[in-house]
Amino acid sequence: FWLLALPLTTSPFVVTALVFHQTGIFEERGLSATVAAGVFVPFAVAVGVSSTLAGFAIDRVGPRPLFALSMLILLGGLGASRLIDGALAATLYALVLGAGSGVQRIVQSVIWAHYYGRRGLGRVQGSATSIMILMSAIGPLPLAAIEGAAGSYSPGIALMAVLPVLSIFGIS
Repeated sequence: FWLLALPLTTSPFVVTALVFHQTGIFEERGLSATVAAGVFVPFAVAVGVSSTLAGFAIDRVGPRPLFALSMLILLGGLGASRLIDGALAATLYALVLGAGSGVQRIVQSVIWAHYYGRRGLGRVQGSATSIMILMSAIGPLPLAAIEGAAGSYSPGIALMAVLPVLSIFGIS
């Protein structure tokens, strides 16, 4: 249970932290709050498109490869956050982050049934969802604390980049 639950919390933890602090991250990169708000539309579109594609793919490849893909995309989103230098780069960052989130949502929906079967699903999915919601709520706090101590979001984002890598190995 824990070998699945903890890695599955990576995306909600990291994405919520990034989205919660998006205005500050963008301002640090020289962009306005208007740009930060504007990229939520491409983010949502990317979530929808990648969820649809992942839904088709998961039946063919299973949840583990798609989970690894979602973590690699999340890692790309973390890297892209450091390259934002204008509205186009901000939009590309939002598209990458949204794509990773969309794939993760499909994996998260299927992986418990894959490992526990439909009969065992009720025993684990409720607890797992509670853990993911908790980690999502906690996510912005460490990023804020590191930004407060360092004066920049960069060290916190760099530290968060370790999580997708650890998560890939956690489910492998």
